[in-house]
Amino acid sequence: MTEALEDCTLVKIHVFGLIRVYFRNLREAAMVHRHCFHISSNFVTMTALGAVTTASILFAWILMSLAGLPKSLKKRNLENQLKAVSRFAVAFLVGVVASVLGALVQLLDCLGSLAAPWKHQYLADGGLAHVIIVMWMWMPSADSGQLGYAAPICQNDDDGLWKEDVADKYAEENGGSKIALAAVGAADDDL
Repeated sequence: MTEALEDCTLVKIHVFGLIRVYFRNLREAAMVHRHCFHISSNFVTMTALGAVTTASILFAWILMSLAGLPKSLKKRNLENQLKAVSRFAVAFLVGVVASVLGALVQLLDCLGSLAAPWKHQYLADGGLAHVIIVMWMWMPSADSGQLGYAAPICQNDDDGLWKEDVADKYAEENGGSKIALAAVGAADDDL
């Protein structure tokens, strides 16, 4: 079963993505050049609010999309995928909380109430939320190996089909390799 997004949804994603990139880059430029060009803190704060607003809309959109996914996965009996989606949802929520805290620190920094040293600006600028999400998502679990890896199956020389029952025997005979030696470089012969 192939699932694809509707054209209307794709257009919404593209338009919103462009708006998000614009506000994010405007905020970045204002933050980077605020001291050398003496940009007012009111303008820097307004650019930060635009970036925070678009990020909030994006977070809400993703959370609403994730809300119906577990029901669909349960209906299809896709338990491993359900665990992965649940793990992503928890990491995403933790990232949202870290992003809100980072946005608050940025807002206080823009207003001049808090002076974050330049060495630690990346933490307030979304670095902390990104690190938390990446660490959470890449944290090994008991089922993580099943989602991205399927054991290779041995190939029968007669019909070119792979047979699972002889995979271990073939691997032992060929020094641990489960790829037929004749198959290595076969694509090069076609050139």
